[in-house]
Amino acid sequence: MRLLWPWALALLVLPAALLLLGWRRGRRLVGRALTLALLGLALAQPELALRRERERVVFVVDRSASVGEAALPAFWELAGSAAARGAEIGVVVAAGGAAVVRPPQPGLPRALASPVDLDPARTDLGAALHLALALLEGKGQIVAITDGRDTEGQLWAAAAQARAQGVPVHVFPVGQEDPLRLLSFRGPEAVPPGAAAEFLGVLAASRPLPLRARLLLNGKVAEERDLRVEPGRTELAFVLALPEEGLHLVELVLDCPEDPLGANNRLSWAVRAGPAPEVLVVGREAGLVDAALAGLGLRFRRVEFLRPADLAGVGLVILDDFPLGLLGAPGVEALRAFVAEGGGLLVVQGRRALSGYAGALEEILPVTYAVPERVRAATAAVVFVLDRSASMAGRAGEVTKLDLLKEAAAAAAELVPPEDWLGALAFDRTPFWLAPPGPAEQTRPLLFAALAGLFPSGGTDLWPAVLLALSALENVPARLRHMIVISDGKTVRENRAFPALYQQVAQSGVGVTAIAIGPDADLEILGGLAQAGRGELHVLVEPKELRAVLVQETKRAVRPRFVEGEFPVYPGPAALAAPAVPPVHGYALTFPKPTAEVALLLPGGDPLLAFWRVGLGTVAVLNTDLRGGWTRAWATDPSWLPHFAALLEELWPQRKPLGLAWELRGKGVVIRLDVERDGRWVHGLRFSGRLAGPGGAQELGFRQVAPGRYEAELPHPGAGAYLLAVAEATGQYGGTAVLALPYPPEYAELGPDRETLGTLARLTGGALLEDEELPERSEAVADWIALWPALLWAGAAAFVLDLALRKLLSV
Repeated sequence: MRLLWPWALALLVLPAALLLLGWRRGRRLVGRALTLALLGLALAQPELALRRERERVVFVVDRSASVGEAALPAFWELAGSAAARGAEIGVVVAAGGAAVVRPPQPGLPRALASPVDLDPARTDLGAALHLALALLEGKGQIVAITDGRDTEGQLWAAAAQARAQGVPVHVFPVGQEDPLRLLSFRGPEAVPPGAAAEFLGVLAASRPLPLRARLLLNGKVAEERDLRVEPGRTELAFVLALPEEGLHLVELVLDCPEDPLGANNRLSWAVRAGPAPEVLVVGREAGLVDAALAGLGLRFRRVEFLRPADLAGVGLVILDDFPLGLLGAPGVEALRAFVAEGGGLLVVQGRRALSGYAGALEEILPVTYAVPERVRAATAAVVFVLDRSASMAGRAGEVTKLDLLKEAAAAAAELVPPEDWLGALAFDRTPFWLAPPGPAEQTRPLLFAALAGLFPSGGTDLWPAVLLALSALENVPARLRHMIVISDGKTVRENRAFPALYQQVAQSGVGVTAIAIGPDADLEILGGLAQAGRGELHVLVEPKELRAVLVQETKRAVRPRFVEGEFPVYPGPAALAAPAVPPVHGYALTFPKPTAEVALLLPGGDPLLAFWRVGLGTVAVLNTDLRGGWTRAWATDPSWLPHFAALLEELWPQRKPLGLAWELRGKGVVIRLDVERDGRWVHGLRFSGRLAGPGGAQELGFRQVAPGRYEAELPHPGAGAYLLAVAEATGQYGGTAVLALPYPPEYAELGPDRETLGTLARLTGGALLEDEELPERSEAVADWIALWPALLWAGAAAFVLDLALRKLLSV
């Protein structure tokens, strides 16, 4: 028992005096003395302690890759026995971080799924123990089901906290068997062109094993060996010819059916054959770029596809009409890191570059493909030329071909932006407007109403319909004009000089797409119109395909990626050279971003050549090809070369090379820079860097650790080839290199680390559990019950009883 206000006991002197006086006067004051005594005791607020026993256990379950699923059976056995004796069970899961599955409570969890994603390639036992201690609040015990191979370095700080709080940590050793591991794989860093390179791999086996060793060169198998290894270390030597210049990624992979963990059976190495190229050209076919670079005396290398490793040691990258959608996320991140740290990038955009492009490279380009809000004029105008002849009454299932055509035209019209122009005409022997060309938001209601009343009638005469559409499009204030012709029958040919019509279409600059419905359509005439309008002819076997095709072609028409014709080239505000540039016969339609600098312009203000700064580097876009298609006039007129040379000078990184190396240190990777100038170390520089690879890109911060030496340390990002780009804040120094990182430390050693686990248990007062029996530990907990309310009620009852007795005795 305890008293919260013990000073109130001094008030008992008063009832004691009354009691003594009451005995001398016939006991009449006894009731009042008792009432005052009870009130004094209530005022002292006595409390009574009731004690009960309970047990709380938090399980730390290791779900990292080095343990795998081995911890689960042990948890269910241990937790089941603890729950059976009434313990409250809590669960924390650990991997590259920690998460609470549930706080301590009666019963068992339904599953051990983590509420957040945890990186299985790391183990943070320290964070998991800290979470478990927070759940217990100093009362209970912890059971760690793990192999004890912590990779984050917080384990012993958490163990010290558990010891200080008096919370024992019991450990149950678990872990995966790892009979085979590739310890190292190395080779030369550089070899002369055409020379052979020797590579050496070292593996460790715990028992005799059959395996297949595969040597990969740039992702393709160069050599395979089937062998049987004995326990201990085995060396595997390979000799590989490197006929092509450039950076090559060589990998050694061990395939063993008896090894449950293959993550530590693969290592890579990067080797360069010949000197690093100054310029990397990405694209399938040689063109004007190759001739220009050779004429300028620059050392370059052309590759069909871009790998991040190819950027190592390169100063400038040219995407020569390379399909940008094929870059992929790793390629885009590598280019972003390359440019931000001082590299130069030139994107040459022809038809091939933007075919199907929907990638993220646009973020670092000086131009955008979306029409900006400031462009108020219509970008495109499209006119539908629809066949409503009697043959369109033919059935296509339960509906007519004309019904399908009306539905398709209505769906396609919905796609035209409000500011673009839309028109539609129908024809049989005579054409007539369903909705004359005008802003789409105004013409759409007219078109929908006219389509509803359209019915099949008459013959087929394309000639006047095409002429009517051409004459209307000539005066449309849109940058791009296009007609989509749809027909299912043979057109009138008498007194019709279609070659002259084709020529008129070609000279008008209006694009034409033709859609033939069924085998009876006039493919010759429709194909001629499409060819003259530099469009496509679609032949639909099934009329039901019409809606999808018309919608697709309308999208292309109102948001075209290309403009074709003959266009003069003008110097822009940021012109790089004086000579006039020959005209182009086509270009990619883009819009300059607000801070972009435009060097060459096209009619209407469209940029042909634009550039801007990205970090410490420069990115430029040339909106035409350099393969002689749209630039066929450039192939015979070299006046464009001064502009190209000036552009390369603008893009070329102005930085001095530096010594760059890396090494594994502890649980992470250390990148080291050595900077010297004129034989002396350079101090006080501020370096930044980016590491781009399979998992994306991450920023690096460097600090000076010695004269001329700067280091950055980062957690191991995972196995694979990474591009490292480094630059100094003023752009004076920089460089790129490839880091062929091995597997993380999580996979370096497998199986329980009994020494670490035993130390953890001894330090915290826990036990090394060899079976599924958990020591029972009860905590005495005091629950205090207040007595003053009962005393207060007793005092009130004594007062009432005293009053009643006084009344009775006085009667």
